[in-house]
Amino acid sequence: MDPVERAFSAGRRLAGPVESVAQAAARRATGVVLDAVDVNAVLDLVDLDELLARVDVNRLLGRVDLQALLDRVDLTELAGRVDFRC
Repeated sequence: MDPVERAFSAGRRLAGPVESVAQAAARRATGVVLDAVDVNAVLDLVDLDELLARVDVNRLLGRVDLQALLDRVDLTELAGRVDFRC
């Protein structure tokens, strides 16, 4: 085996373990950052009106399986919440 091929072969053998260590370090770093984030503080920065203005409600509703949603509704429980004395 020539020296160049030997060097490439060694690099390929090391790539797997090095990549695995790098992925583990990235997962750990991500976990540390997410643990440090104050979600409530982030949500305080969100302009909810601006966010809702950007939502395409018709597109969103187009993705809803209305039949599956209706199959999950307990009509007896729902009727029990209605105030018919209006």
